[in-house]
Amino acid sequence: SGLVTRDDADQVALLPDAPLDVGSSFKMAVLKALAEAVEAGRVAMADVVLLDPAWRSLPSGVLQTWPEGTPVTLGTLATLMISISDNTATDALISILGRDAVEQHLSQKPVLTTAEFFKLKADVNNTRARYRAALDEDRPAVLADIAASPLPVVSDLDDSPSPEIGWIMTARALCALASDVADQPAMQVNTGVANPDDWQRIAYKGGSNFGAFNMTTHLIDDVGTKWCVTATWNTEHSALDQAAFTNAYLAMIGSLRQSDIP
Repeated sequence: SGLVTRDDADQVALLPDAPLDVGSSFKMAVLKALAEAVEAGRVAMADVVLLDPAWRSLPSGVLQTWPEGTPVTLGTLATLMISISDNTATDALISILGRDAVEQHLSQKPVLTTAEFFKLKADVNNTRARYRAALDEDRPAVLADIAASPLPVVSDLDDSPSPEIGWIMTARALCALASDVADQPAMQVNTGVANPDDWQRIAYKGGSNFGAFNMTTHLIDDVGTKWCVTATWNTEHSALDQAAFTNAYLAMIGSLRQSDIP
C-alpha cells in the first residue's frame, strides 16, 4: 500500500485503506498516547523512571543491555523508541501509560508489547495457535499465560511472516498518526531517507517485521505545505528487497521536490 498526501488531501493512493503489518511504525501510537498524557498533566517528559526488568525485550535498541534500576526520563524512552526503534523503551512506555491508552490510536486490540510479540513468534508455551484462534476479548487471557515466561533467544524465533500477531495499520491511519506526532522532538531525530536540506522539517518512523516493511515520513516544505509519504510492503515469505523498496520510496519523496504543483 502507499499514500501521498498534501495538506491532508490525497495525491497518490494505492490501497490506502488496506490493513497491513507495519512493524515498529505502530510505535507512533505509543508516542501519541504519551503526548496526550503530557498535555493532560498526568506525566511530564522530564519524569524519571527506573528501568524495570519486566520491560526488557529483544533488540532492536540498547536499553535491553542497560542495568536494572537505571534512571531514565520519559523523554529519553520516547526518543529511543522512535529514533532507533528501541523495543524495551516501547514496552516501558506501554506499561507506564497503560495498554488502553495506546489502543485508543490503533484498530488492533489488544496491542502487543514487543516482548509478547517475540514470545508468540517463538511459540512460548504453545500459545501462538491459541492466540490466532481467540477473539479479541479473549486474547489478554492468552497473553497472561506467557507473561512470566522468559524472553526467547533470537534463534528461537520463527522467521515466517505472521501478520496475525503483527501490528496492523492502514496507510491512511499511518499518515493521520504521523501528522498528530510530527511536532514531537522524538520524531525528528532520525529523518529516514529524506534529505534535511530539502525540507523545513522532517518527521520519520519506519518499521519492519518478518515479511513486512514500512516507511512513513511527514514533511513540511519551504512554503509550509505539509506532506505525508507512507508505503508498506507485505510478502508471503520472510525475505523482501528492502533496498529496492527504499530506493523507490526515496524517488517518491524526490518527486515532490521536483514537481511544480500549483
